[in-house]
Amino acid sequence: MSDTPDQQEPSMEEILASIRRIISEDGEEEVGGEALEADAEEVETLTETEPETVDAEPVAEPGGDLDEDILELTDVIDDEPEPEPAHEPVAELDVPDDKLVSDEVEEVSAASMSGLTAALAATAAVGDGNKTLEELVKEVLRPILKEWLDDNLPDVVDRIVHEEVERISQRAK
Repeated sequence: MSDTPDQQEPSMEEILASIRRIISEDGEEEVGGEALEADAEEVETLTETEPETVDAEPVAEPGGDLDEDILELTDVIDDEPEPEPAHEPVAELDVPDDKLVSDEVEEVSAASMSGLTAALAATAAVGDGNKTLEELVKEVLRPILKEWLDDNLPDVVDRIVHEEVERISQRAK
């Protein structure tokens, strides 16, 4: 197994060529005993030669210790979610007949509550009944605010711009 000048290792192309030749021979005709012996000799020749060793330095990983980042995926996930079980109808609760008030008092109270609800709904509606108080205030203030802005906005803008120009020019001096 020592490397002598007399003994040359076959090149990669030669090895691949012999493999291709063997495969093509197998496809064309059945391999006889002589062909098997020749192939065995080639395999022995190839296995007797030692592959070249390359001294490689370990590559330093830029991320440092990656063991912490590696996740072990052990849970099996089904492709289809399991259908939810059908809910059984809930039986109606048995309400005891021990009422605090009689049926007559309950009816009178319900009528009073519905009257109170109607009264509150009527007082909550402002204007034509569909507008809230906020919408009504916006509607009233819009023309007043527009008039004030038309009268005063140019003067306010001129004054603020003039003050800023004065301030910047004072810094420059």
